[in-house]
Amino acid sequence: MVVTDTAVIRPSQPSTPPPSTPQAAGIRALEDHLRLVDDLVQARLASVTTMWEEATHDREARRAAGVPSIDLAATIDAMVRSGGKRIRPTLALLGHRIGGGRGLPTDLVTLGAALELLHTFALVQDDVMDHSSTRRGRPTAHVQLADLHRERHGAGDSTRWGHSMAILAGDLAQAEAQDLMARVSPVVRRHWRLMVVELLHGQTRDLTGAAWRESDPERALTTARLKSGAYTIQRPLELGALVAGAGAATLDPLSEYGEHLGIAFALRDDVLGVWGDPTLTGKPAGDDLMEGKPTLIMALATQRLGDLPLLKRVGTATLTPSDVQQLQHLLVECGIRDEIENRIARHLSRGLSALDRLPRTDDDTDTDPVEALTTLAGRVAHRDC
Repeated sequence: MVVTDTAVIRPSQPSTPPPSTPQAAGIRALEDHLRLVDDLVQARLASVTTMWEEATHDREARRAAGVPSIDLAATIDAMVRSGGKRIRPTLALLGHRIGGGRGLPTDLVTLGAALELLHTFALVQDDVMDHSSTRRGRPTAHVQLADLHRERHGAGDSTRWGHSMAILAGDLAQAEAQDLMARVSPVVRRHWRLMVVELLHGQTRDLTGAAWRESDPERALTTARLKSGAYTIQRPLELGALVAGAGAATLDPLSEYGEHLGIAFALRDDVLGVWGDPTLTGKPAGDDLMEGKPTLIMALATQRLGDLPLLKRVGTATLTPSDVQQLQHLLVECGIRDEIENRIARHLSRGLSALDRLPRTDDDTDTDPVEALTTLAGRVAHRDC
């Protein structure tokens, strides 16, 4: 983090959309689309900083008094630039192509930027709720802000201050996303609202499930679909198609594909949360076990391992790294990892089957977006980070 008269969180190095993303989708316009999305996000955040500065005229006085000026827009910009697959704007473009859209209309780019800002909001606030220390291999926003408070000798509790500032940063990201979406058509806005409500409902279920140790497998699966799969895969595809004016003949199979691939995505998240390689995921090994996440894995573990004392320590301060390793082994031994992998394979297969009902593009200047979705599905379901 760089601290000047205006304190901001900056990525350790400039970041652009991962080079694998365009190849994964196979759409020639994707690279241009993602660049326009990033440019719009950065322009919006820069305008927030300008508005922020114009609203107050006491920066010099505050600096003289030793008070850092916090630029929350720069905090969000750093999160956006810190990596990520840009999967949501990618899927929005694919949905737009499948829906008959061509080119890169303003509404599509606006949707992509809003999706990235909403995703950043979700990441920042999820990290606060989970007390996560790392994200994408770097300290999380609230940790960096707490460090700033500590380094600059702020009064009060540094951790609480960092949490509070990160919540404000997340609120800013969501506010900018909502303002962008005010510019698109009413039918797209209504579907956007559904996605946001689902996301917040899923996160609410995640928190209540952890607090009351819910262990019903179907409830765990519904929570995963709402808080992860729907807003990552299904809804961005549908939103892109709606921007193109697609009808039911396209939306129905596209939605079915998105629902099943979204579940596969969420279940892969669960696998990575227990067995993921920290050097690839950017999170500690067994992070979901330490946090006590109410995942399908834990619901099945409760059913199969019953009153195992070790299981009761999941999500508590008494769970040690050695306990995590033992649990990782037990969950494999009792067949849970195999069951999750089988479920991922089934949902992947059902999603791919739905693609057979989609209309094929007659635009020979571009890769068939249905083929692109087929390629993307395998990469999403079998990813390692």
